Amino acid sequence: MVFVLVTTVLGKKAKIKAGEYEFQSRLNPLGVLDTLVRGQVKRHLVTIPEGYTLSQIAQIMDDQKIVGKKEFLQKASSPALFTSLGLSSIPAGSDATLEGYLFPETYHLV
Repeated sequence: MVFVLVTTVLGKKAKIKAGEYEFQSRLNPLGVLDTLVRGQVKRHLVTIPEGYTLSQIAQIMDDQKIVGKKEFLQKASSPALFTSLGLSSIPAGSDATLEGYLFPETYHLV
């Protein structure tokens, strides 16, 4: 309650950014607030090896607890996602997936 009160009094309550955060144990409450306001979210490094299938990539995401395998596979075959990525030329259907568009690379996910 004290933290919320201080945040409100300082006028920073509406400036806090959503996300997953990881804090150092020695950080004081004002340091925590500063981190939340700046939006310094935790970054996840995910490496997709060359030649991995969509199912194998989904397993990596699940193993690192970024997203569940089932949810990842559903999104990867979503026509709405294709359109949002500017890939509307991919035919919508059960065989259409993002496989082949996820290049071997280390990605920084937030």
